[in-house]
Amino acid sequence: MDSLRNIAVLFGLTFSVYGAVSGETGYGACQTPNGKSGECMLINKCTELYNMAVKPNLEDNDIIFLRQSRCGSLGKNILVCCHKSLGGGSDECETPNGKKGRCKSILECSSLLPLVKDDLSASERNFLTKSVCGQGNRQVCCPDPPTNNRGELSLPPNCGKIPLTGRIFGGTATDIDEFPWTALLIYAKGNGAEGLHCGASLINDRYVLTAGHCVSKRVLPAHWRLTGVRLGEWDLETQLDCQFDSKGNKLCSNPHININIEEEICHPLYDVRTQRYDIALLRLQEKVNFNAFISPICLPSSSTSNYEGVTMDIAGWGATETSNSSQKKLKALVRGENLERCKAKYRRYTRIELGNSQMCAGGEKSIDTCRGDSGGPLMFAQSVNGREAYFLVGVVSFGPTPCGQEGFPGVYTRVDAFVSWIQSTIRK
Repeated sequence: MDSLRNIAVLFGLTFSVYGAVSGETGYGACQTPNGKSGECMLINKCTELYNMAVKPNLEDNDIIFLRQSRCGSLGKNILVCCHKSLGGGSDECETPNGKKGRCKSILECSSLLPLVKDDLSASERNFLTKSVCGQGNRQVCCPDPPTNNRGELSLPPNCGKIPLTGRIFGGTATDIDEFPWTALLIYAKGNGAEGLHCGASLINDRYVLTAGHCVSKRVLPAHWRLTGVRLGEWDLETQLDCQFDSKGNKLCSNPHININIEEEICHPLYDVRTQRYDIALLRLQEKVNFNAFISPICLPSSSTSNYEGVTMDIAGWGATETSNSSQKKLKALVRGENLERCKAKYRRYTRIELGNSQMCAGGEKSIDTCRGDSGGPLMFAQSVNGREAYFLVGVVSFGPTPCGQEGFPGVYTRVDAFVSWIQSTIRK
């Protein structure tokens, strides 16, 4: 209850700015400062102007616009000229990162509910303050889509499929149909060229999950633009990928597919400096048809495991924001490391403070994230109803430079900490 009280205090200070709400909505027609038709109403009935007014650091042009929007008063309450499409008691609003949302109690907003906690960071507190809307207690601008429009995640046995027969024993190369959820991100560059940089994981027929730093414009080169996702890839140098098993049988995959991106959704709290909340969703422009070489990975439920000492898989082409290191998709095993020891190591050598939504694995010479993709999957196979399936437990975030230094584990974004955000963000 202390955490809820802290949130209430935070919001209470903001909600008290304009006093009580009247049951009335409109007080006559008016014209906004930018010449649009509007209606004179209480400021807390006008979502856009109310959100502007409660910002902690108003810019001069916002102050001028608010003053010019005033069209009267009702007792101690301020009336403003509100653009008609934005007022009228609508619960529509805009989130601090520019997404459309609805004003509702934070207790009903699954994407922001994880922020109801005692140890709010400065960036989390700032985001919550800017999310305040409406007049009710603890109301925030929530980006959650309507329940009837939410997308669905795949469940075993329809995800995380493991091939029944192995064809290659030993080595680091994957089989042609192994880890069929691995994806590569396509970037258009300023000189007209394209590049495959960063990895991702297919989680249903419309979304892939990747790292925030592979999407954020604050990280990518200024002349780069994320345009698409490649699925069904194995050998980067061949159009038709084929593999022979130990008996000489030939198996060829379907040609890889490139799908345009409809929407980029970087986690709103992604921190470039600490790499916390380093996670992003990409909505594909069209639905993906699954086959033996393209299918989704399962997502974990909430977990109390710290994965310390647990052996997990990574796979990819060694793709980072700037290069690829392998022609064929590779795989490797990494062991989960103690988070507190990992925190201490990164604090000492990099001055980066890791959080509990991050995890560490690897630290074996020349393995680690050298064999995975930035934004690619950290996976764990577990049995569900007597059948093994792969679950996406981490997203490759960052590590030492150069990669694969002995005794220095890589850092991953812990996926189970973000399942509620994923579920509340994806739509049909």
